[in-house]
This record gives sequence, structure tokens and C-alpha cells, in this order.
Amino acid sequence: MGKSTYNAPAADPNIGVAQKQLADLATSQWNTFKTDIYPEMLRQSQSQEKRAQDQYDLTSSIAKQQQQYATQDRARYEAGGIPAMEKLKADADLYSTEAEQERLAQGATADITSAMQQQRQQQAMRQQAYGIDPTSGVSQMSSGQTSAGEALMRAQAANQTRQAAKDIGLQKQANVYNMYAGLPAQGNASTGIALGASGQGLAGGQAALSNYGATGGALNSAAQTAMGGWNSVGQIGVGKYNADVNAATAAANASNASAAGLGSAIGTGAALWMKSDIRVKQDIAPIGKLDNGLTLYKFQYKPEFRDEAGHGIHIGVMAHEVEQIRPDAVRTHSDGYKMVDYGKVMNHGV
Repeated sequence: MGKSTYNAPAADPNIGVAQKQLADLATSQWNTFKTDIYPEMLRQSQSQEKRAQDQYDLTSSIAKQQQQYATQDRARYEAGGIPAMEKLKADADLYSTEAEQERLAQGATADITSAMQQQRQQQAMRQQAYGIDPTSGVSQMSSGQTSAGEALMRAQAANQTRQAAKDIGLQKQANVYNMYAGLPAQGNASTGIALGASGQGLAGGQAALSNYGATGGALNSAAQTAMGGWNSVGQIGVGKYNADVNAATAAANASNASAAGLGSAIGTGAALWMKSDIRVKQDIAPIGKLDNGLTLYKFQYKPEFRDEAGHGIHIGVMAHEVEQIRPDAVRTHSDGYKMVDYGKVMNHGV
């Protein structure tokens, strides 16, 4: 028996249509992103980067200026502020001492003594003008009253002066404290402005980096989408190829099994007459060639002949073709259908 061959059945054309649609969709999606979306994203990203750089430059300038102001303020503070505050503090401390308070009290009583002395002189002059003797009892009584009033005023003035000195000292100390307390806040404010400007500059730089990251992510997503489309196309192709291979393998196995059974049946050289008339067969398909040039077919018998000839797929030749090469291997059955002697067809019983 000659070697048989088998051709896989043609693929379903809808598979090719689906493959092309997927390929066209993936290509269209990628081209749209590449030509329309990505250039605009890149332009926006570059524009945002420019704005971020401008903001960074501005805030950096502000930060440097604020730092310069802080340095200048510190220099002024050390040159004039600290000495002035030390002087004020010394003055405030002086007012708080008992010695200074007593000195101020003595000054106040001295002023009252001087004023009262002038008042006594004027009173004596008035008495003389009215003819009153300064040594008389009336004059002495008036003088005593004046002296008592003077003593009272001197005591009151001393007490008030001492209290005023204490109050002034406390106020001066409060002023000095307030001046000291405000300095750290001023320094912190300048430093905070500088740090805030630097932070804004860094944030602007981060925004530019984020824009590039988003653009790169979109590009990668588009590429992944396109690759996914092509991968689907490839998977369909692989699936189709595997299906074709499996079908071809199954058919080849069936063909080999049938051919082996046929060869075994006629291997003894005995005549094996089988119905091979094309009129009793259906689903006929060529699968190979015999050494003598006859075409070998796979087929099924029509339903009305299957109980006699057999069910399922069969392998064999067509009687009308055999007549052209080996007419002695063909005869007509009493029912009018042609039969073939496969012993002669397979080069046996020549």
C-alpha cells in the first residue's frame, strides 16, 4: 500500500476577520494616542514644567531676599537694639532700688521745703505791711500752722514719689521685656517666610516630575493596551493553529488506522470485493495517492448501504477510477453497483 497524506481542513474565515478587526482596533488605538493624545499631553507637561520653574525661580528669589532681610535685622539688632535694651534695663533696675526711690523722695521734699520757705517769706512781708509783729502770738500761731502743713506735704510728697519711682521701674521693665519677647518672633517670621518660599519651589519641581510621571504612565498604558490587542490576535492565531493541528492529527490517525486495517485485510492476497461505486458513497474527500496513481479517499456510505457495507468513516478508492487502470479489478454486482477487488488494487494478486 502506498503512503497516504492528509490535508487539514480550511480554517473558519471568521477567525481571520476577528484577527483583522482586533489588529485594526489595536493599531487605531495606538495611532490615535501617538498622533493626537500624547503630543498634547507632552505639550501640557512641558508648559506645566515651565510654570513650575518660573514659580521656583520666584520663590527662590523671595527666600533669598527674606534671608537677607533677616541677616540685616539681626545685624541692626546686635549693633543698636541690644545696647539700647541693656541701657533701658539698667535704668529700669535703677528705679527699682530703694536708694534711687529715697533719692527721688528727698528731692521731692526739698522742693516742698523751698516752696514753703518762699511762702513764709511772703507771709512775713504781708504781715509787716499790715503792721503785725512777726514775733507776736498771732504771727507765731500762723507760722506753726504753716510748718505743720509743710511737714504733712513733705511726707505725702515723699511717699508719692517713692511709689511713682516703683511704678516707673515696673513699666520700664515691662517695656524691656516686650522688646526682648518680640525679637524671636521676628526672626522666626523671617525664617518661616524663607522656608515657605523654598517649600513652594520644591513643590513646583515635584509638580513637574508628577506631570512627567503621568505622561509616562499614559504612554505605558496606551502601549500596554495596544500590546494586549496584538496579544489577543496572537492568542487567537495560536488557538486556531492548535485546533488545526489537533484536527489534522485526529484525521491522520483515523486515516492510518483505516488504511492499516485495509492493508491487513488484503495482506494475504485474497480477493476482497467491496462496494466502491461512487453512487453508494458520500462525504468524499481525497487524502492521498497509491503507488499505482489511484487516489485514496475518505468517505462514508450512504445511510441505506451502511448496514451492509459498514458505518463510520472508510478509506478506499472509486470504482470508476479503478476501471481506467485495472479494469480486471472491477465487476458489477447483481444490484447494479460496481465493486472493486482491493487485492488487485493494492498490487496483490497480479
